[in-house]
Amino acid sequence: MELTASSRYTPSLHQFNPSAIGDARPRSRQLILFSLGNMRAVAVLLAALTVAASVRGGEQSDRELSRLMVGAWRSPRHDYVYLADGTWWMGKPDPNGPEPRVTHGRWRIENHMLVTSTTYLGGELPPPWKEERYPIQKLTRTEIVYGGVYRLTRIGLEHVDEER
Repeated sequence: MELTASSRYTPSLHQFNPSAIGDARPRSRQLILFSLGNMRAVAVLLAALTVAASVRGGEQSDRELSRLMVGAWRSPRHDYVYLADGTWWMGKPDPNGPEPRVTHGRWRIENHMLVTSTTYLGGELPPPWKEERYPIQKLTRTEIVYGGVYRLTRIGLEHVDEER
């Protein structure tokens, strides 16, 4: 290959210019550090949002689940009322008299499980069945699914024990 005047290497066009590099270097370093700082901030923000979304999505706290549990619920067979004092009733609560005349008991949420104890018309169940634990699969303002098979929908307290 023969070099012509137009294709020859011209040192003057490619000379090292320390003043140009000296000016660019600190700016480049600043831009790189600024970019890395921004990337770190974005990464931290994304991590925080991911954690917040997972907590909000499926891992509600027991306290939040307990707050959502309070109210009246309808199953295919019965209506239940869960009160904030940790008691539950099948049908409308009737705490008057020496002993309530409906099935009732105590409830709490512990480690994402609904824990209940039941009293049937004045008699508690035998000790092996004193407390039952049901994993909560879903609990929203309108629906609860627990124990893998129980599904209840929220109703107003005024609709408890209504004809269906």
